[in-house]
Amino acid sequence: MNFDAFWQQHRHFITGVLVGLIVFLIGRAFVGSHSRSEFLRAQQQIRSHNGKLRTSAYSVQQVQSLESHLSELESRTSSLKAVTLPNLRADFQPRPGQSSSQHYIQWTGKLRQELLAFALRNNVDVEEDLGLPPQQPAQPDQLERVMRGLDVVDRVCRMAVLAGAMRVEDIEIQVRQRRKRGRRSEEQILDLIPVSMEVIFPIQSSLSFLDDILQEGDGLGPLGLTKLVLQEPHERKRERRVLLEFSVGGLPKEEVEE
Repeated sequence: MNFDAFWQQHRHFITGVLVGLIVFLIGRAFVGSHSRSEFLRAQQQIRSHNGKLRTSAYSVQQVQSLESHLSELESRTSSLKAVTLPNLRADFQPRPGQSSSQHYIQWTGKLRQELLAFALRNNVDVEEDLGLPPQQPAQPDQLERVMRGLDVVDRVCRMAVLAGAMRVEDIEIQVRQRRKRGRRSEEQILDLIPVSMEVIFPIQSSLSFLDDILQEGDGLGPLGLTKLVLQEPHERKRERRVLLEFSVGGLPKEEVEE
Protein backbone atom coordinates (compact mmCIF):
# COMPACT_ATOMS: atom_id res chain seq x y z
CA MET A 1 0.00 0.00 0.00
CA ASN A 2 1.24 3.48 -0.80
CA PHE A 3 2.03 5.16 2.53
CA ASP A 4 1.47 8.66 1.20
CA ALA A 5 -1.98 7.71 0.00
CA PHE A 6 -2.77 6.05 3.38
CA TRP A 7 -1.55 9.12 5.23
CA GLN A 8 -3.57 11.49 3.10
CA GLN A 9 -6.68 9.37 3.62
CA HIS A 10 -6.35 8.81 7.41
CA ARG A 11 -4.14 11.62 8.65
CA HIS A 12 -6.88 13.30 10.78
CA PHE A 13 -7.63 10.02 12.57
CA ILE A 14 -3.96 9.17 13.12
CA THR A 15 -3.23 12.68 14.37
CA GLY A 16 -6.14 12.49 16.84
CA VAL A 17 -4.97 9.12 18.16
CA LEU A 18 -1.42 10.38 18.65
CA VAL A 19 -2.59 13.54 20.40
CA GLY A 20 -4.87 11.51 22.66
CA LEU A 21 -2.08 9.09 23.50
CA ILE A 22 0.28 11.94 24.37
CA VAL A 23 -2.34 13.61 26.59
CA PHE A 24 -3.04 10.26 28.30
CA LEU A 25 0.65 9.66 29.00
CA ILE A 26 1.13 13.19 30.33
CA GLY A 27 -1.97 12.86 32.57
CA ARG A 28 -0.89 9.47 33.85
CA ALA A 29 2.52 10.80 34.71
CA PHE A 30 0.99 13.76 36.57
CA VAL A 31 -1.53 11.66 38.49
CA GLY A 32 1.12 9.11 39.34
CA SER A 33 3.43 11.79 40.65
CA HIS A 34 0.63 13.42 42.69
CA SER A 35 -0.58 10.09 44.09
CA ARG A 36 2.91 9.09 45.10
CA SER A 37 3.39 12.44 46.82
CA GLU A 38 0.13 11.95 48.74
CA PHE A 39 1.09 8.37 49.58
CA LEU A 40 4.48 9.45 50.93
CA ARG A 41 2.85 12.25 52.95
CA ALA A 42 0.32 9.80 54.43
CA GLN A 43 3.11 7.37 55.33
CA GLN A 44 4.99 10.16 57.06
CA GLN A 45 1.90 11.15 59.06
CA ILE A 46 1.30 7.53 60.10
CA ARG A 47 4.91 7.19 61.29
CA SER A 48 4.61 10.47 63.17
CA HIS A 49 1.36 9.45 64.94
CA ASN A 50 2.74 6.02 65.77
CA GLY A 51 5.74 7.69 67.35
CA LYS A 52 3.49 9.92 69.45
CA LEU A 53 1.40 6.93 70.54
CA ARG A 54 4.51 5.07 71.64
CA THR A 55 5.64 8.08 73.63
CA SER A 56 3.76 8.56 76.92
CA ALA A 57 2.01 11.95 77.16
CA TYR A 58 2.55 12.02 80.92
CA SER A 59 5.43 10.98 83.09
CA VAL A 60 5.05 8.46 85.91
CA GLN A 61 5.18 11.30 88.43
CA GLN A 62 2.43 13.20 86.60
CA VAL A 63 0.22 10.11 86.49
CA GLN A 64 0.71 9.52 90.21
CA SER A 65 -0.06 13.17 90.93
CA LEU A 66 -3.26 13.02 88.85
CA GLU A 67 -4.37 9.81 90.55
CA SER A 68 -3.76 11.38 93.96
CA HIS A 69 -5.75 14.46 92.97
CA LEU A 70 -8.61 12.28 91.70
CA SER A 71 -8.66 10.39 94.99
CA GLU A 72 -8.85 13.69 96.91
CA LEU A 73 -11.73 14.90 94.73
CA GLU A 74 -13.64 11.64 95.23
CA SER A 75 -13.15 11.88 98.99
CA ARG A 76 -14.29 15.50 99.02
CA THR A 77 -17.32 14.63 96.89
CA SER A 78 -18.34 11.89 99.31
CA SER A 79 -17.92 14.29 102.26
CA LEU A 80 -20.04 16.96 100.60
CA LYS A 81 -22.70 14.38 99.77
CA ALA A 82 -22.81 13.30 103.41
CA VAL A 83 -23.73 16.82 104.57
CA THR A 84 -26.09 17.77 101.73
CA LEU A 85 -27.89 14.71 100.31
CA PRO A 86 -30.04 12.49 102.55
CA ASN A 87 -28.76 9.00 103.16
CA LEU A 88 -31.05 6.15 102.18
CA ARG A 89 -31.90 4.29 105.40
CA ALA A 90 -31.46 0.53 105.49
CA ASP A 91 -35.21 -0.17 105.72
CA PHE A 92 -35.70 1.61 102.41
CA GLN A 93 -33.23 -0.69 100.62
CA PRO A 94 -33.78 -4.32 99.55
CA ARG A 95 -32.22 -6.97 101.75
CA PRO A 96 -29.51 -9.18 100.21
CA GLY A 97 -31.18 -11.56 97.79
CA GLN A 98 -34.46 -9.61 97.77
CA SER A 99 -35.62 -8.10 94.50
CA SER A 100 -36.23 -4.36 94.26
CA SER A 101 -39.81 -4.97 93.16
CA GLN A 102 -40.61 -7.30 96.06
CA HIS A 103 -39.09 -4.90 98.56
CA TYR A 104 -41.02 -1.98 97.06
CA ILE A 105 -44.37 -3.76 97.41
CA GLN A 106 -43.75 -4.96 100.95
CA TRP A 107 -42.13 -1.84 102.36
CA THR A 108 -44.44 0.79 100.85
CA GLY A 109 -47.48 -1.14 102.15
CA LYS A 110 -46.00 -1.48 105.63
CA LEU A 111 -44.78 2.12 105.81
CA ARG A 112 -48.06 3.55 104.56
CA GLN A 113 -49.99 1.58 107.19
CA GLU A 114 -47.65 2.58 110.05
CA LEU A 115 -47.29 6.25 109.10
CA LEU A 116 -50.98 6.89 108.46
CA ALA A 117 -51.91 5.15 111.72
CA PHE A 118 -49.33 7.26 113.59
CA ALA A 119 -50.77 10.43 112.06
CA LEU A 120 -54.39 9.51 112.82
CA ARG A 121 -53.57 8.76 116.46
CA ASN A 122 -52.35 12.36 116.65
CA ASN A 123 -55.34 13.80 114.72
CA VAL A 124 -53.26 14.63 111.64
CA ASP A 125 -54.54 13.96 108.14
CA VAL A 126 -51.70 12.77 105.89
CA GLU A 127 -52.29 12.29 102.16
CA GLU A 128 -52.81 8.54 101.76
CA ASP A 129 -50.63 7.89 98.71
CA LEU A 130 -47.58 9.58 100.37
CA GLY A 131 -46.60 10.87 96.94
CA LEU A 132 -46.07 7.37 95.52
CA PRO A 133 -46.69 7.01 91.76
CA PRO A 134 -50.05 5.48 90.70
CA GLN A 135 -48.23 2.58 89.05
CA GLN A 136 -45.21 0.79 90.42
CA PRO A 137 -42.09 1.68 88.42
CA ALA A 138 -40.62 -1.19 86.43
CA GLN A 139 -36.91 -0.35 86.54
CA PRO A 140 -34.71 -0.84 89.65
CA ASP A 141 -33.24 2.66 89.33
CA GLN A 142 -36.73 4.18 89.31
CA LEU A 143 -37.70 2.09 92.34
CA GLU A 144 -34.65 3.42 94.16
CA ARG A 145 -35.61 7.00 93.21
CA VAL A 146 -39.04 6.49 94.76
CA MET A 147 -37.53 5.00 97.90
CA ARG A 148 -35.16 7.94 98.30
CA GLY A 149 -38.07 10.33 98.02
CA LEU A 150 -40.25 8.25 100.33
CA ASP A 151 -37.50 8.23 102.97
CA VAL A 152 -37.66 12.04 103.16
CA VAL A 153 -41.47 12.09 103.02
CA ASP A 154 -41.59 9.73 106.02
CA ARG A 155 -39.18 11.87 108.03
CA VAL A 156 -40.95 15.16 107.29
CA CYS A 157 -44.41 13.74 107.96
CA ARG A 158 -43.33 12.41 111.35
CA MET A 159 -41.79 15.77 112.28
CA ALA A 160 -44.99 17.50 111.16
CA VAL A 161 -47.16 15.21 113.28
CA LEU A 162 -45.00 15.71 116.36
CA ALA A 163 -45.02 19.50 115.81
CA GLY A 164 -48.85 19.63 115.84
CA ALA A 165 -49.71 19.87 112.15
CA MET A 166 -53.29 19.57 110.94
CA ARG A 167 -52.67 18.11 107.48
CA VAL A 168 -49.90 17.07 105.09
CA GLU A 169 -50.98 17.18 101.47
CA ASP A 170 -49.88 17.67 97.85
CA ILE A 171 -47.01 15.23 98.37
CA GLU A 172 -45.11 14.51 95.16
CA ILE A 173 -42.08 12.34 94.46
CA GLN A 174 -40.87 12.91 90.92
CA VAL A 175 -40.00 9.50 89.50
CA ARG A 176 -38.89 10.29 85.98
CA GLN A 177 -35.61 12.08 85.53
CA ARG A 178 -35.79 15.19 83.37
CA ARG A 179 -33.44 15.10 80.40
CA LYS A 180 -32.05 18.19 78.72
CA ARG A 181 -30.42 18.38 75.36
CA GLY A 182 -26.76 19.22 75.09
CA ARG A 183 -24.64 19.27 78.21
CA ARG A 184 -25.99 17.45 81.23
CA SER A 185 -27.38 19.61 83.99
CA GLU A 186 -26.21 19.42 87.60
CA GLU A 187 -29.41 17.57 88.49
CA GLN A 188 -28.65 14.89 85.93
CA ILE A 189 -25.05 14.53 87.07
CA LEU A 190 -26.14 14.14 90.71
CA ASP A 191 -29.30 12.16 89.89
CA LEU A 192 -31.46 14.42 92.08
CA ILE A 193 -35.08 13.52 92.84
CA PRO A 194 -37.41 16.48 93.52
CA VAL A 195 -39.82 15.97 96.43
CA SER A 196 -42.47 18.51 97.43
CA MET A 197 -45.35 18.78 99.92
CA GLU A 198 -47.49 21.21 101.88
CA VAL A 199 -47.90 21.09 105.65
CA ILE A 200 -50.85 22.92 107.21
CA PHE A 201 -50.72 24.10 110.83
CA PRO A 202 -53.00 25.94 113.20
CA ILE A 203 -52.32 29.60 112.69
CA GLN A 204 -49.72 30.01 115.45
CA SER A 205 -48.14 26.53 115.62
CA SER A 206 -45.63 26.23 112.81
CA LEU A 207 -42.43 27.69 114.30
CA SER A 208 -41.23 24.54 116.05
CA PHE A 209 -41.72 22.56 112.84
CA LEU A 210 -39.73 25.10 110.84
CA ASP A 211 -36.91 24.86 113.36
CA ASP A 212 -36.96 21.05 113.12
CA ILE A 213 -36.78 21.18 109.32
CA LEU A 214 -33.99 23.75 109.20
CA GLN A 215 -31.98 22.04 111.94
CA GLU A 216 -32.82 18.50 110.72
CA GLY A 217 -34.14 17.88 114.19
CA ASP A 218 -34.92 14.19 113.82
CA GLY A 219 -31.20 13.44 114.04
CA LEU A 220 -31.13 11.41 110.81
CA GLY A 221 -28.91 13.72 108.81
CA PRO A 222 -29.56 16.08 105.91
CA LEU A 223 -32.99 16.42 104.32
CA GLY A 224 -31.86 18.07 101.08
CA LEU A 225 -34.10 21.11 101.66
CA THR A 226 -34.09 23.45 98.64
CA LYS A 227 -37.14 25.64 99.27
CA LEU A 228 -39.25 26.66 102.25
CA VAL A 229 -42.14 29.08 101.99
CA LEU A 230 -44.18 30.14 105.03
CA GLN A 231 -47.39 31.57 103.65
CA GLU A 232 -49.43 34.32 105.23
CA PRO A 233 -51.97 33.09 107.80
CA HIS A 234 -55.47 32.33 106.53
CA GLU A 235 -57.51 34.16 109.15
CA ARG A 236 -60.89 32.70 108.22
CA LYS A 237 -59.65 29.08 108.24
CA ARG A 238 -57.32 29.75 111.17
CA GLU A 239 -54.46 27.95 109.47
CA ARG A 240 -51.06 28.54 107.93
CA ARG A 241 -49.37 26.63 105.12
CA VAL A 242 -45.72 25.66 104.84
CA LEU A 243 -44.55 24.79 101.32
CA LEU A 244 -41.51 22.53 101.18
CA GLU A 245 -39.28 21.30 98.38
CA PHE A 246 -36.37 18.88 98.66
CA SER A 247 -33.74 17.45 96.34
CA VAL A 248 -32.72 13.96 97.36
CA GLY A 249 -30.66 11.33 95.62
CA GLY A 250 -27.16 9.98 95.28
CA LEU A 251 -24.05 10.14 93.19
CA PRO A 252 -24.17 8.12 89.95
CA LYS A 253 -22.60 4.71 90.65
CA GLU A 254 -20.96 4.57 87.23
CA GLU A 255 -19.07 7.82 87.84
CA VAL A 256 -18.07 7.70 91.49
CA GLU A 257 -17.67 4.52 93.48
CA GLU A 258 -17.89 4.91 97.22
